[in-house]
Amino acid sequence: MKAKTEMQIGVVAEVGNGSMRANPTIEKWHFVCKKCTQKLRIPARREIEFVCVSCRQSYSVNHHGQVFMEVSVARPPEKELAKTASKNRHTPPVEDKKRPIHIDVLGQSPSAIPAVNAKGGLFGRLVYGVTAVAAAASEANEAARGAALLRDYESTMLGIRGLNEKVLALTLINYVDKVSKLKTHSENWTREGCIKMARALQKEARKCLDFNLAEAYALWMAGAWMESKWRTSPEADFVHLELDGMWRRLNAES
Repeated sequence: MKAKTEMQIGVVAEVGNGSMRANPTIEKWHFVCKKCTQKLRIPARREIEFVCVSCRQSYSVNHHGQVFMEVSVARPPEKELAKTASKNRHTPPVEDKKRPIHIDVLGQSPSAIPAVNAKGGLFGRLVYGVTAVAAAASEANEAARGAALLRDYESTMLGIRGLNEKVLALTLINYVDKVSKLKTHSENWTREGCIKMARALQKEARKCLDFNLAEAYALWMAGAWMESKWRTSPEADFVHLELDGMWRRLNAES
């Protein structure tokens, strides 16, 4: 039995290269057809469907510049679904053995430390200077991780498009299952704990990529969903919006 679902396969050029932020009044967006590489021009900031003028491939785009394509998913046999579900239920969460997760019981970040005498005296100026440097470093790290998440997300979506229907179906089923578990368990985790778990999942995904595509893609997407939820850059926000939207659509269909 085949079902159809929309999968995000890229973004318009203006969103990908950041020119939308520099010039938000752009009237036309540009997109390269994934099937025949035909360059297309479409109205900006509109939710519309459009067709490639060369190969007639259908797409849709939302006002954020995210481009979708409808794909057919063959649902695996019930016996195989039951086997996969049973395996997922008995698989413990992935842990990074080199960097165990510690709970920050105080829940304090450097910015939460009181700035004693911050406005006067040598000590106050030193505290202010150290805090400013730490904030700048944190912002740079957030920007770097956001850019990496967006780059890896786009690469992952391209890879998923090349999967056969059976592996694609298993990938999406595993992804829904893993995110559902993360939503439940992470309620009792700190931000740092969530990010550590997210990075561990992405690391585990790379280890099993050669021998289990469905599990590898599901692990990476679940890890990226978790990490992008806690990152603060626009790129991370975009990735989380896409992955969370995918989970909601697939969860509603299951």
